[in-house]
Amino acid sequence: MIGYCALKRAGAEHCNLCGLAHYGTARTCPHLSSETQVRLMLDALKTSTESRESIEAARSYLRGVIGDLVRKKKRQKELQIARSRPILPLAAPGSQPGPPLGQFSS
Repeated sequence: MIGYCALKRAGAEHCNLCGLAHYGTARTCPHLSSETQVRLMLDALKTSTESRESIEAARSYLRGVIGDLVRKKKRQKELQIARSRPILPLAAPGSQPGPPLGQFSS
């Protein structure tokens, strides 16, 4: 059927953090994409009145989110450094490297 999507039947679930509807299983909420916001949530757990099991589960999840955000930030920085390096041509095995580009041997 054209235009049919099974998600339409599931309905939208609105996020309690930002009020937007998030579809799918990935972390799409902007609050979970910000290390600062996640750290604030961790701090808020210190004053929570929820059960100890719920607090520990939330703390464990949020620590995992922070770890993932830190890894992504580190990977982005490494990619940026790698992209800023010049790409040098490879010399054939056993050959002597030639003069630098723009210079000619006499």
